Amino acid sequence: SRSTLSTALLPEPTCVKLNLSSLLSGVSFDKTLASDVAKYLQLSSSGNDAVLKVDVTGTGNFTTPAETINLTGANVAGNLQGMSLTQLLNDQVIAA
Repeated sequence: SRSTLSTALLPEPTCVKLNLSSLLSGVSFDKTLASDVAKYLQLSSSGNDAVLKVDVTGTGNFTTPAETINLTGANVAGNLQGMSLTQLLNDQVIAA
């Protein structure tokens, strides 16, 4: 499915936290290993937006993911450059 979250309407400074635990319930992976995280989550940018795709099977199939989350305005001025999924998980911006 597809979800859209607009960060443009949130007061500054705001940290959006995504809780993916219900999508990934029963899934166990090492959140500190990029190779494990990459099997379940893919983070990319599209203009000023960030796109997070979730593959609940752990096969890294992001062509038809279980969930696609568009974070409108989350990549303004390239804010995601250098941010890794493991860092976002460790900082608990994304809960899995």
